[in-house]
Amino acid sequence: MGVVKEYYGFRRFLMCGNIKVITKFLLTVFGDNFNKLYNKTLQKPNGKLLHKQPYS
Repeated sequence: MGVVKEYYGFRRFLMCGNIKVITKFLLTVFGDNFNKLYNKTLQKPNGKLLHKQPYS
């Protein structure tokens, strides 16, 4: 959560209710993870796979 707070300026929840806070938190974390994955796909391939491929 520290990275999200630092990079995105996310300091506190501005809404009331557990459902709304949990939803906001999950959307924020999902967006951060999506950004990480997107940036990894833009980098030059270094011979390492993000996920192991199952053998057929």
